[in-house]
Formats: sequence, C-alpha cells, structure tokens
Amino acid sequence: MKRIAVLTVILGCAYMAQAVGSGGYTNQVVDSKALSLGNAFTALADNPSALFFNPAGLAGIGSQATVGIAPTFSKTDYQPAGGGSGESTDNDPALVPNLFATHQLNDKIGLGVGVFSPFGLETHWSNTGSLRYVATDSRLTVVQMSAGIGYRPMPSLSIGAGAVYAQVDANLQSQMNLTALNSFLAGSLVPSADGVKTLEGDGGALGYTAGVLFNPAEKVRLGLSYRSAFHVTVKGDTKLEGLSANSAGLFGGTNYQTQTETRVVLPESVTLGAAANVTEKLLVSADAEWVNYARVKSTAFSFSETDANRAGILNQGNPVPRDWDATWNVGLGAQYTLNERWAPRAGYFYYPEAIPEATWDPSTPESERHGITLGLGFNQGPVTVDFAYNYILFIDRSISNQVGATSLATVNGEYSSTGHILSMNLAYRWR
Repeated sequence: MKRIAVLTVILGCAYMAQAVGSGGYTNQVVDSKALSLGNAFTALADNPSALFFNPAGLAGIGSQATVGIAPTFSKTDYQPAGGGSGESTDNDPALVPNLFATHQLNDKIGLGVGVFSPFGLETHWSNTGSLRYVATDSRLTVVQMSAGIGYRPMPSLSIGAGAVYAQVDANLQSQMNLTALNSFLAGSLVPSADGVKTLEGDGGALGYTAGVLFNPAEKVRLGLSYRSAFHVTVKGDTKLEGLSANSAGLFGGTNYQTQTETRVVLPESVTLGAAANVTEKLLVSADAEWVNYARVKSTAFSFSETDANRAGILNQGNPVPRDWDATWNVGLGAQYTLNERWAPRAGYFYYPEAIPEATWDPSTPESERHGITLGLGFNQGPVTVDFAYNYILFIDRSISNQVGATSLATVNGEYSSTGHILSMNLAYRWR
C-alpha cells in the first residue's frame, strides 16, 4: 500500500513522459508530394522538402518556395480486459504546417531553409474514465527549423548537408487518485475527489542532416540520407492541483508546484532510397529507413524540491523504464504523368511497433501501422499544387502490463486506432 500511495503523486510526471519521447509516434507529414508517394522520397528529393528527406537534392531543384498544411485526424478506442465500459479518445484535428524555400546559386550549388514537424502527438482521454490515472490530455509539439546546402560535383552525383534546430513543447496531464494517497497518509480510508497532475515544459537542441544522390543510369536514382539524434533538455514545472486532506497538509496547500527537468532523445535515422522511370510516364520509388528508437531506454526526472519528505515521494519510481526498440520502416510510391499538368500518385508505408508491451501506455497509443496514400500533382507555369490523402491502419494491440497499477488503475485491454491525414502544398518557382 505504501508504494501504491506514494507513487500516486508522481505518476503524472513519470507516465506522461512517454509522450515526450514520442519516437514511436512519428508523424512524417512534411510534404504533400512525398506523403502521396508513401514518403518514399529519399532518391527523388526533387522539391524544396529535399532539405528534410535528402539535402543532396538541393543542388538541382532551382529557386522556389512552398507552403503546406496537413489536417490530421486520429482516434483510439479502448476496451478494458475482462469486459466493462469502453472509451475512446476525443482528439481535436491537428493542423501540421510546413514551409520550405530554396535558392539556386549556380548550376552546382543550391541552398535551402525550412520549418516542419516530423514528430508530434495529441491524445485526449476522459478525465472520468478508467485510464484517467495514467493519461488524460497529452500534447507534444516538435518543430524543426533547418538550413542546408547541396553540391553537385558531377552530373551523376550530388551531396548535401544541413543544420537542424528542434524545439520541443509539452503539456501533459492526468488525474490523481487522492483516495489512495490520503488513505495511506492517514492510516485509514479517506474517500477523496481526484486531483490533477500536469507537466509543462519546453526545450531545444541542435542536430544535423546529410545525404547523397547518385545516378548510376539515366533513369535510375539512388539516395542515402542521415538525420541525427536530438538530445533535448526539457525544463518546466510539475503541478499538483486539487489536493485535499493529508496530501494538502504534506504539500502545503491544495495546489503545489515544483520545477522539473528531464532529457528527451529524438532518435537518429538512416534511409536508403531508390527511384526509377519504368516508362516515359511511370515513376516508382522505394525507401527503407532505420530509426534508432533503442536510444529511448528510460526517462529520469530532476525536481527542485528540497524538503526531504516531498522529494522522497516525488522520486519514487524515478527513472521510468522505456526500453523502446529500433525499427525498420519501409515506403513505396508510384507516379503516372498524364500530361504536363497532371500527375496522379499512390503509395504505401509500414511502421512496426517500437514501444514494447511492458512499458506501453495510452498517452502514446502506438502500434504497428500500415499507411495507404493517394495524391495528385498539378502544374501551371511557375505554380505547382500537390494534394495527398493518407489512411493509417493501426493494427489492434492487446496490452497486459503493470502500468497504472501503482495508482490502483490498469491499462490492460484491447486498443484499436485509425488515422486520416489530408495534405496540400502550394509552390512557386521563380528560377
């Protein structure tokens, strides 16, 4: 009972941090053309989003700018183990923007800048449901800003590199089981209304990207790109609200706040790509991406609290184990050029599970994913418009672990998720 009651206080910090290290919840909505090709774009890299997919492509795409927006819709349904009333997330649509611009210095060198969001998370579970002591509102925003250069030393070879700054902002919340905590502190049953736990923080880190494009034959392109890991120190506050009875006495009132610091790692990746013009009008592409989610081993927290009793409670169960796995993601795409204006596209991608069952929690409802994409490109003079639609099928996941047990809760049961993404980019070329 002691461990159950003590850990109740810190669960809002510990388990919600899963959302912060959201490598297992990649949302690679960086460009509409790339998305419509299943994000198999490493060997193509023929528009300004090359800055993200393969900076070597900057060497030959001219001077142009593109702006895009991608409304993203997702939902997860939960059915508790052993029956009982199920529940679902109530997620608002997320609007994921992107912005890129390139400038061709000469026939060998091109420059690029961009702002985009390759990671992200937003889940909303009921604050009265059975999962409330583990996660209610989980919001993570990762914005990356990059500048790069591409160089073509010979017609068949291009190389490129870029600097990237990643900004992480998090607001993560869950309910507190104050009945368990107050009963432990009092030594007898003290029925209490739930409290609220919130972790807010932000931080940034520098990283880099590099890539190579090679044309071994006239109609064949090969690509290799690398995106570095980001080690982000997130600083913010842990807030406990609605404390009552003995817990209010311990923490000096109904509300409590302490400065909190943790480190988040966004993993590095290596991508191999190939593209070929099968016919004059048909283009196919393929990517294989290794993502080192195995870097996410645990999450450790540092609190500014100096009172030994409070600090002792806050540091129970700290650090939190993660033990994520490295994965291989694959993507396939095809484009058929109808004429000089219209080009329909289709694609597919597959992401395996990165989060093991033992440490999985509903703030990041990750599972094996299959993505089906459709798209259309339109060109009129210097203007290009790209559209994409992405349906994401998450394979149902059955969870049986001890996450939530310390707050007299369970996350065990069946989870079923779906996702829909609409995307549009408008580009203008002036050189």
